[in-house]
Amino acid sequence: MDKILDSIQPKISTQQACFLNLRFSGEDIRKAVFDMNPLKAPGKDGLPALFFQKFWGTIGESVITACLRVLNMGGTVKEFNNTTEETEKEERITGP
Repeated sequence: MDKILDSIQPKISTQQACFLNLRFSGEDIRKAVFDMNPLKAPGKDGLPALFFQKFWGTIGESVITACLRVLNMGGTVKEFNNTTEETEKEERITGP
């Protein structure tokens, strides 16, 4: 198996591979949010990019932390749904 793998020529340069392996930064997340069209295609939460852009000063750090957890640390988006479901369960049990 190693002999076969060793015979495969890389399609990207070492420099390109290094670039592709860079970790995402908070600035990458901020830029992505502000590069979105404010009113196009809301996400599963129903909120358009405009919401995140308008309230970035309040929610930006939380958005960055959540996104970097998924992008750089192998977290999943499912964790967001679990948090929402747990909060709703707690509210039904204990009240708002």
